[in-house]
Amino acid sequence: MGSTVRHSDENRSLQLIFPTVVERYVLPDAGPVNSALVTSVKALSDKTPNGRRDGYSCDVYTTYGVEERLYDYPEFAEITDWMLSCFAAYAQRMSYAMSPQGIRLTQCWVNIYQRGFAHELHTHPNNILSGVYYVKAPPGCSEILFHAPHAFSMTRPERSVETDFNRVSYAIQPRDGDMVVFNSAVKHNVPPSVIDEERIIISANALL
Repeated sequence: MGSTVRHSDENRSLQLIFPTVVERYVLPDAGPVNSALVTSVKALSDKTPNGRRDGYSCDVYTTYGVEERLYDYPEFAEITDWMLSCFAAYAQRMSYAMSPQGIRLTQCWVNIYQRGFAHELHTHPNNILSGVYYVKAPPGCSEILFHAPHAFSMTRPERSVETDFNRVSYAIQPRDGDMVVFNSAVKHNVPPSVIDEERIIISANALL
């Protein structure tokens, strides 16, 4: 019986609840800033061992777990200050209340992706906001993929067409100078790189 019943738009209403808000910011005149950052990242990676954990299922160079306080380095001060301003703008858009300590970075590190490098599915626990700044995002570089909480459930319906209402994953193609900000609890990953050029990012977490 249910399959034969037809409901008109007058007899139903659609509610979009619990939106996943991801916001992209663009650093004005990012070219000179990124050129200097590439040099600084290279110097940092030359002296900092790879923090990639043994349990990782993918290859990536990261200073996570080894050097997570880039905001203490003078050469990264300008970009980390700007990243903090993006977090503040996102928090304001979301009408988040600030603690007496105010918004602050808790971690900030570098990831470098070469051909074949990727980042497995993960979240950023014990934080409120997370963000990725793209120092170098060459054409054809890997996207960042965000996933709905139910994206990996064991039973999912097949979709005749993908729409904003049934999509469970969303890809953002980064560009040099982009900053992508999101809730730290949102699952995300980076597919394997299929290009020879490096993809260089500065990631950060923040509390309010």
